[in-house]
Amino acid sequence: MFRKKKAVKPATPEITLYRYIRNRKWTKARKLLQTPSAVMACKYRDDHGINPLSKAVYNNAPIEIIQKLIELYPQAMLETDDRGNTPLHWACSIGIELETVHLLLDHELSSEAASIPDSQNYCPLHNMVELTCIIALERYQSLSSFAMSFT
Repeated sequence: MFRKKKAVKPATPEITLYRYIRNRKWTKARKLLQTPSAVMACKYRDDHGINPLSKAVYNNAPIEIIQKLIELYPQAMLETDDRGNTPLHWACSIGIELETVHLLLDHELSSEAASIPDSQNYCPLHNMVELTCIIALERYQSLSSFAMSFT
């Protein structure tokens, strides 16, 4: 006996944009961001509350994609995921391109986004300082190991 295959529903533009960003399909994401359904696609949230802008920041998307996401749906700058992270939290905690951080900080909603605490009560600046300290410590340890090899 043959089983009938379940009909697969075509993905909505919202889910499709998120998947393109998640999978780093930048050309396809750019094309979808030019369509009439782009604004709705920017409002999508996954099961963890992560929106396309946060996912794009996390995946270090090209600057023009991040810029377009902000242009189409600026409110995404203030949306938090399940852990309370905004796109600015992600930008400040993972060491992405400085140009992306500047883009997020130059937006009119940046001062509001910069003051939103995450689930650990950290604002984005806390994350940036913590990351900077970790990088500095790793460099110091590397230099110390290198210096010790000469003694």
